[in-house]
Amino acid sequence: MAATATMTAEDFEKGARDFFVRHCGDIPRYEKYGTMIVASVELVKAVVQLLTDAGVEVQLADPVRSVPGEDHLQYGALAGNHAGRPVVVPLVPGFPEVRVFAAAEGTAVGEVVTVVTVPADRVERGGWVPAAAIAEQLRTILSTAA
Repeated sequence: MAATATMTAEDFEKGARDFFVRHCGDIPRYEKYGTMIVASVELVKAVVQLLTDAGVEVQLADPVRSVPGEDHLQYGALAGNHAGRPVVVPLVPGFPEVRVFAAAEGTAVGEVVTVVTVPADRVERGGWVPAAAIAEQLRTILSTAA
């Protein structure tokens, strides 16, 4: 039986960052959609792992579509609880403002429940917002494990 490699939050973030850098490059529009989706999903995996390690109850959610104010088709998302209600948090790579939405059916999002913003001094050159900085902000508002 072959050994299985365990992916760390850093591994997921590296993958996310690589696709984000490619997304920002000069590539065809159809590739931009694909690279953003992959970057977003990998970023969510990193943030979920960091939050779970910190005792916050979250999980990977189905990617969401039609995030208000965003022009891409799909983003990775995590699911958790805020103030006793289920929420979904789509992560848009390169955006320090993280919107928390009420959970909705399927791949939709409900109304905005709250917004957290990663401080400008945590945003890296080139616009990358690190998974640890996002997790730090979400840790303050999402429910911890009982």
